[in-house]
Amino acid sequence: MTRYLTILLVALFAIASLPHGVTAEDRKLSPMDSDTIRTAPGQGPGFFVEEDAWVEYMDEQVHEQYFVQAREALAKNDKKEAARNLKFGVLYMRMEGGRASKEAKPILKQSELTLKHMVDGLKSGTAPTLTTLDSAYARANYSLALHHYLKAKENWVDRASNVVGHDLKAAANELQFAIVWSGQTLSQSTKQTLYDVVVVGEAMADNSDYTNDEVDKSIATMGQQVDLVGKNPAFAK
Repeated sequence: MTRYLTILLVALFAIASLPHGVTAEDRKLSPMDSDTIRTAPGQGPGFFVEEDAWVEYMDEQVHEQYFVQAREALAKNDKKEAARNLKFGVLYMRMEGGRASKEAKPILKQSELTLKHMVDGLKSGTAPTLTTLDSAYARANYSLALHHYLKAKENWVDRASNVVGHDLKAAANELQFAIVWSGQTLSQSTKQTLYDVVVVGEAMADNSDYTNDEVDKSIATMGQQVDLVGKNPAFAK
C-alpha cells in the first residue's frame, strides 16, 4: 500500500525471525540527535520536537529498528553495540512521553526506565537475557500503542485530522509489535482489523478521502484492541 506498510512488514518479519534475520550491518540508521530532539530549558525531561522529524520517526518506526538491532547485538554478546542501539529506543520513549496524556505518562515512563536500566547494565557488563529483553520490548510497544490511541482520541475532538492520522497508524503499528514481542501469534483477524485502522489513518495523514464516521469507528476499534491485548499478563505492570 505505502512505504509505511512495507516498513511494518519488514520489521515484523525481522522480529519473528530473530536472531537469524537481517543483521545490524545491513541496516544503517540515522541516530536521533540533539538537532532533532532538544531538552526544553526548565522543563526537566520534557522535549521540544521538530514536527517533521517527529512524524518521520513515528511513521517509519525508527525506534523499533533500533530495538531489533539491540537484540541482534545482544544475541552475539556484543554488549556495547546493544547498549548503543537500545539507548535510541529509550530516547524515543522519552520523546513520546513529553507529549503523552496524563493517563499514558506513567506506563510510558515505566517502560522508559526499564529500558534505561538495561542500557546502564549493558554498559557495566551486565546483560539481560533475550527473554527479558523481549518482554520489556512488548511492554514498551504496548505503552506506546496506548499512548498513540489516546492522543488520536484526544486530538479528534478538535478535528486535528493530520496528527490524528499519524497517531492512529502508530497505535496500530505499536500494538502489532507488542503482540509479536510477547510471543503471541498475530491472528489474521487482528491483522485485518489493524490494517483497516491504518488505511483510515493513512488517508487522514495524507489529507485524502475519509469520513468522520470512519474515523470514529477506527478510534473506537483501536481502543477495543488496546484493551483486549492489555488483558494479557505479558503486559502487566
